[in-house]
Amino acid sequence: MIHLAIPIDDDISYTFQMSQRSTSLLSYIFLIVISLQITDLTDVEDAFPHPMLYFNQGDASGLRSKASSTHAKIVTYISDAAREIRQDTDRYLPPDDLKRFAANWNEHFGNNLCMLAMYGVLFPNDDEAFKLTSQYMDRMASYPDWYVESSRGRDQVPIGHSLTGFATAYDFLYRRFSEQQREKYYQVIKKTVVDLYRLFQIGKVEWANQYIHNHAPSNLVAFLLGSLVVSAREENIARPWLLKVQEHLDFALELFSYVIDGSVDEGVSYGSYTSRGLTQYVYLAKRHFKIDHSNNPWLKEHFWFFYHTMLPGYQRTVGIGDTNYHWFYGPESQIHSLDAFVLQSGNGNWLADMIRSSRSKTKPLAQSTAQIWSTFHTEFLFYNSSLQSTKPERVSKMQIFSDWGVVTYGGGQEMGIGKTFLSFKSSVPNGEAVQDIIDSKRYPGRINGWTNFNAGHEHPDQNSFVFAPNGRYVVSESMYGPKMSHLDNTVVFAPSSTSRCNQPWEGQVGECDKWLAYKLYGKEIRGEILSAQMSGEMAFAAGEAVGTYSKSLKLSSVFRATLLLTPEILIVVDAIRRFEGSETSKASFLFHNTWTKYKAHEDLGFKGAKVDYPEGSYTMLTVAHQHGTTNISLHEGVQPAGLREGPTNFVNVTVPLLNDVTNAVHIFSGPNYKIQSLEMEPMSPISGVSLLAKINSESYSVKISTFAKSHSRLLEPIRERKRVTGFGGFAKVTVHNKSGEYVHYFGLDNDSYNAGHGPEPRQYRMKLDATSDIPGRVPQKIPYTSSFPSRIEPLQALKQGDAIKQTPDVDHIVLRKPNRDGAYLIAQCAMFVAVSLIAVVFRRFVTPKSKFNSLFRNASWHVPCCLFLSAAFLNSYCLDGEGRNVCFLSKRNSGLAIDVNTSSVTVHPVHSDSESNPTVSIPNDPFVVLTSLPGSGGFLLEKMFEGSSLTTYLPTEILNIPFPIGDTRDLDLCVWSSESNHFRLETAGWFNSLKTKRLLHFNQQCKTGGFENIQRVLRQNHNAPIVMNDVRGFWTTKLPWIKSVIGKGDFQAAVVVRDPRSWIYTMLKYHSGEGIDAELDDITDHVDKLQAACKASDSNLPYYHAQLQAQRPRLRRVDNVEKLAMIWTMAVGSALANMADDYQGSWPVHIIRFEDIMTEPERATTDMFAKLGLPLPVKSLNKVIRTVKSGRYKSQYDGYINADILTAWRIGLSSVDIRKIETICGGLFGILDYESV
Repeated sequence: MIHLAIPIDDDISYTFQMSQRSTSLLSYIFLIVISLQITDLTDVEDAFPHPMLYFNQGDASGLRSKASSTHAKIVTYISDAAREIRQDTDRYLPPDDLKRFAANWNEHFGNNLCMLAMYGVLFPNDDEAFKLTSQYMDRMASYPDWYVESSRGRDQVPIGHSLTGFATAYDFLYRRFSEQQREKYYQVIKKTVVDLYRLFQIGKVEWANQYIHNHAPSNLVAFLLGSLVVSAREENIARPWLLKVQEHLDFALELFSYVIDGSVDEGVSYGSYTSRGLTQYVYLAKRHFKIDHSNNPWLKEHFWFFYHTMLPGYQRTVGIGDTNYHWFYGPESQIHSLDAFVLQSGNGNWLADMIRSSRSKTKPLAQSTAQIWSTFHTEFLFYNSSLQSTKPERVSKMQIFSDWGVVTYGGGQEMGIGKTFLSFKSSVPNGEAVQDIIDSKRYPGRINGWTNFNAGHEHPDQNSFVFAPNGRYVVSESMYGPKMSHLDNTVVFAPSSTSRCNQPWEGQVGECDKWLAYKLYGKEIRGEILSAQMSGEMAFAAGEAVGTYSKSLKLSSVFRATLLLTPEILIVVDAIRRFEGSETSKASFLFHNTWTKYKAHEDLGFKGAKVDYPEGSYTMLTVAHQHGTTNISLHEGVQPAGLREGPTNFVNVTVPLLNDVTNAVHIFSGPNYKIQSLEMEPMSPISGVSLLAKINSESYSVKISTFAKSHSRLLEPIRERKRVTGFGGFAKVTVHNKSGEYVHYFGLDNDSYNAGHGPEPRQYRMKLDATSDIPGRVPQKIPYTSSFPSRIEPLQALKQGDAIKQTPDVDHIVLRKPNRDGAYLIAQCAMFVAVSLIAVVFRRFVTPKSKFNSLFRNASWHVPCCLFLSAAFLNSYCLDGEGRNVCFLSKRNSGLAIDVNTSSVTVHPVHSDSESNPTVSIPNDPFVVLTSLPGSGGFLLEKMFEGSSLTTYLPTEILNIPFPIGDTRDLDLCVWSSESNHFRLETAGWFNSLKTKRLLHFNQQCKTGGFENIQRVLRQNHNAPIVMNDVRGFWTTKLPWIKSVIGKGDFQAAVVVRDPRSWIYTMLKYHSGEGIDAELDDITDHVDKLQAACKASDSNLPYYHAQLQAQRPRLRRVDNVEKLAMIWTMAVGSALANMADDYQGSWPVHIIRFEDIMTEPERATTDMFAKLGLPLPVKSLNKVIRTVKSGRYKSQYDGYINADILTAWRIGLSSVDIRKIETICGGLFGILDYESV
């Protein structure tokens, strides 16, 4: 007999016995094959196939190969951690009795076990380490449960950590355990899962109901791992557990899909806790359930949450909410996971490398050993070495987390001079998405208000900021601690009769306890970022936080603006307004630093504080231009109970409150920027502040408006802001130096709104800002009012009688485009012929009788010759490459420059060299009309303005505008002329009074129709600009008439257009259902009845009507597709004609493509607001992005809104119908940048 032992693992082998008679060559070959495949055979034969959670036994050798090559840098950390545990077993090994184990928070025992298990897989020959792991698990298995005694029965988080480590080690090292150990460990896992499932079913534990709170993914992933282990042996028992936990975690990711900025409301530290579990689940769901979450919008942006919240040096994070100096878990594991399974860009590998190589080993920046090792196993497993480590390129320094309500500047940089970090926060607890889910009751029966969410780790910190110039803490958060407003960089007030703590001072709503009382918050109780922009290296953010203070204080505004003037100069402006009768008399502004102490400082006659670092002092001065005493006190070593990261030091600036408004200006500076002079200019404090400073021999004039929302019918916000800044935004900075004067505007700019990460975005067709490139300086931003599109030639042709023709080479109705200003050339030729004929007649019949015979005979030939030569000169000199007569154009548009490219036109002011301070044309009180055909996407504009405190938004459903012979809520393409108002006097009065005497007019109306709703909206926002939205198409062709009623100076209009093929497909699809098909007939019948309807209402026919009617015989039987195409052409053509009528911007019609909002919502929204002369609140920006990107919102016509609706027509329409549409609508494709198939 021959005995042959074939190893199948490091400590297991199979023995075969063969007789010598059978030892043929074939038998040996068979045994070799068996030995190569034995692992797969044993997996089949083994009743309990482990490992199986993250990898199979067949993957083990590949993992070991990676450990010595591509993954060696991670393995170094795993080996070091295992060595440290072996060297100090008394510290790291679970105690041998339950009392000691349960005496304190014990999550680290489960956390560290994951790392030991991974070490055992990678180093199977280390018997000492395996014995230690076995002892570790034996002690864990000896306890009846894994509770912490003080929270027994209430908090299962320690159990979740222990179960995660125990199940992971059982799975990874299963084949090395004895049968006795396997059975013992399995029973412990099963019992723990059964106990958790019982609590899960009852539903009274928070982690079973609060889906996105950090406890939920932590406990649920532990429950999942345990259930998967049980399913390998007892599938029937585990099946309902797996279904339950899968459905729960899938729903958590569904909720996170609304959070389109990738943030976690609890902050960076607890955010790493949450993402630790969810990134592991994403991997496990795909492996075990075949569910792919890689397209989740939150996951796609979560990398940037890690990137932009890091202070320079990759060691510290922003510190918002309950936090330490960095992350609780990872974040290398999470970042590798995002890169490998979502981004696949190499950016994640680069960032993980930077964090890993920058880790501090000393307190307070060293990460706790209770947490740091817990993700080493997934860090190793998720790392994809084939993705080349790549630093992100073309990344804006400013990141706006529109859901979280946080703006950061300078995240993700190395440490060094000029590497500055700044953050600003003003938001609602749990973020905008959760607030919307609660308010709109999106999941009835499953989401019951705040019961299903938990913002307890957030702070009362609205309008707070962090400032770290050169990476040095000047102002930091006080981090993990009791929820007290004075422990954050906010404002507190006195005296207060309602303060629950810290009498007589009172801070923001929800303070005073260990956890934030978040359930007190809601729609009105919140902070809000009003504006956030960059200009060059300057950064600006402003917020309003009055909603977060008790109404008993009778405050009307708590405004704060931060302006980063240079990398080391920060200006903070606070403005406090009170209602009449308020007894609140004092305000204190708090600035914290947990890193170093503040010292007293005085300079230029102003008092303040400073912090010292090796390179020099960083200072703060407080400037108040009002009468009253400013008291500045310094506090050091403050550590109330529960403040975990050590004591905090802070500056307390206390000022008396004045009757109308109290302004305080705080200026922070670094050692490389010397403030040589500083003074406040006299200015009405109601509107804002004006500051003059000389810094490093450069002069700065800083004007900041603090007027956000009017609480008086006598004050208009835009007018008040213009009194300070000269335009409708919040800030203006003028810089004087040796090179000249440069102006920066903040409030209507669009450059900073997350232009996109990664590849350079395509040239955007809706250009906005005029930029004058100044040598050696950043571009000068000039806000202005302009129109969106597009090529000037077709727009001019549109105004030249709407001439159309059928071209033989393009089978659609098109506009005649001027060929090198063809109309101008024709006119010149006609004039030349006419003058020549006159000269002939004059010479033959008139001059013979004149006594000036010779003179007239010569002149009669000289005149036409001179005319011919001048025409030739003008055509060669004055016509540009696009065929426009620039000589005449420049006179007609004095003071304007028109930039034209293949896709867009930008109209902006032109200033002479002497004009260093441009006049900005922004209406004092814009009256904005938004309009679109039904189903064209006008509902997205509602997301831009709904709920904004800076505008008065009137949605379609409450617009019951009087019109005696029709309904303004129906489609009507008739054009109203301003000359004939016979039927429209009442309608004109409606618009006029809405503009001039809002409440007076509506108070006189009977409370029927939409008047009561409009009254309610008007009373909420005193004098805020009116924005009315018509998504039915009635007003699309009547904008010139509204302009004549409202007045050219304040009127603004925006028309949403959609690719006609997409629009028609959507209309046909929507109206195909039973009961609503008649509505489509009503719409299409409008084409046949248009002429009679317009005549009856004394209106004009829309553009293209005559031409389209002339084409009808050629179209044979006109069906609904062709009728809808005609409607689109007349409506959109009329809007474009209105723009062409005055395209230089004196009353702009902004054409917005639905496709641009869907593909680039950030850019489209910021462009839109800037063109209307309105600051864009971050909350409004978030609504649009969330609606477009989350895939969770529906529209009336399209159903769920996602990218697929843009191309659905390609499949849904027949080629015949597509050709019909392009035939009728194609003439406008070139203007709107649509392409024929």
